[in-house]
Amino acid sequence: MPKNSRARKLCMPKRFLAGLLTAFLATAGISVVTAAPAFADPYWQTYSKTGTWHCGEYVTWGDVGQLWEQNAAEACIVVNGNLTQAVVIAHNYGPGGNDIWAEEVKLWKDGSLIYNRFCYVSWLNTGASRACMAPTNSYPCTSNVQAQITMHHGTYVKNLWSPTTRMCTT
Repeated sequence: MPKNSRARKLCMPKRFLAGLLTAFLATAGISVVTAAPAFADPYWQTYSKTGTWHCGEYVTWGDVGQLWEQNAAEACIVVNGNLTQAVVIAHNYGPGGNDIWAEEVKLWKDGSLIYNRFCYVSWLNTGASRACMAPTNSYPCTSNVQAQITMHHGTYVKNLWSPTTRMCTT
């Protein structure tokens, strides 16, 4: 280290910054390695259904012949190996957009409630479909899981269920 005190003051910040950068990079590496399972609630997003999605009845809204009849929703349970999550899908086939939200997105495992999430109010345009995905959880292959959704399309409310599905099946 230089004997001159001014030079010593200038060198110390460089070492401090180098140590800080090393600590930051180490922390960032740990964060990437230990990233949490994916979920998007409470927001609605585009999606792609695959064979791991097990969805319940396709439910329409409103009275026959009414505008709301052209809106629909599905409750799904996604099972990929020992990972699962509850998902709600909203569809708008009507001539106008409307508000959607899910006040309850529940995951059940072997008859016990695991979580109860929600999805924010969002505008769903004509011809659009969106999904809201709750957190991913891991369970043994002997477990049975199911999603229960309380879904709103405009002023209409429906209670939806996915089929009960055994973990580790697709």
